[in-house]
Amino acid sequence: MNDPVATALVDSTAPAGGVGEINLLDLLLVILAARRIILGLALAAGAAAAAVAFGLLPNVYRSEATLTVLPGTKQTDLAAAGGLGGMATDLFGGGGSKELARLEVTAKSRELARRVIAEHDLMPVLFPKLWDPQVKTWRGQKIPTEQDGIRRLMAMRSVTTEVKKGVLVLAVEHRDPVMAKAMVEWYLGGLSEILREAVLREAIDNQRFFQEQLQHTADALLRDKLAGLLAKEIERETFARAQHYYSFEVVDPPLQIDEDKKVRPNRPLICVMAVVVALAFGVIAAFLREFGRSMKANADPAQLARLRQALPWGTRWLAS
Repeated sequence: MNDPVATALVDSTAPAGGVGEINLLDLLLVILAARRIILGLALAAGAAAAAVAFGLLPNVYRSEATLTVLPGTKQTDLAAAGGLGGMATDLFGGGGSKELARLEVTAKSRELARRVIAEHDLMPVLFPKLWDPQVKTWRGQKIPTEQDGIRRLMAMRSVTTEVKKGVLVLAVEHRDPVMAKAMVEWYLGGLSEILREAVLREAIDNQRFFQEQLQHTADALLRDKLAGLLAKEIERETFARAQHYYSFEVVDPPLQIDEDKKVRPNRPLICVMAVVVALAFGVIAAFLREFGRSMKANADPAQLARLRQALPWGTRWLAS
């Protein structure tokens, strides 16, 4: 039984005066002629996408914290409360963009990732498929290295800054919402300790130097200056040890993420995109098939034979 759409398509694409004319009706007829194939591809793609999205892709949760460099006024108030005067303002320079940039660089560093992994034994968490929790050892012969762990953790972590607002957002994405929140907290603790250690190291070295100079200096005026510098370094050390988070404040701490608050995958969007791509592919395939039919029906057989000889791997579908 002849398909009326296909019959109309053949009639509409017949050359008039040796030249074929293509219009929107011709294109619509091509699509209608291949409607079963196009719809079949779309349904198959949608079903496959749904199976993958709902059956294979796990939920991913995002926990984040917002940090800011402590302003100079607040630093001064905190310092005064501890008897440290204006030492905090000298330490941070008013909480400008340089301190924010230092926070960003440290938060993105491999050293911070390494510390978080080592201090909290995160290798089994980062590579759960390779870890056997029953015997507490790695499966198989491929054991992930420290560099593998750092790379995996840094892929989960993101750091963004807004210089105008003076804030830094540190986020971690993980399949377990509890672990995502814990990793953010561990990152905050590690970030603070790295910054604190650098200042303590410098303050202690400076104190040692000024004490040695005092022992070898007899000039009263110079001794007074050295004593003032020594006192300033002692204040600096005391302030660094007193802070819970050194040099930054957690404006918005990480929260416990609800099970239904995943960030990805967007399963409905995946299914819709798969159907759209399959429809587009089906339409293109229908046009290519019709182009091949038109070529076989209207082209010179001798030219087709020469084309097949030149490109045998791509033109067999043009054979009559």
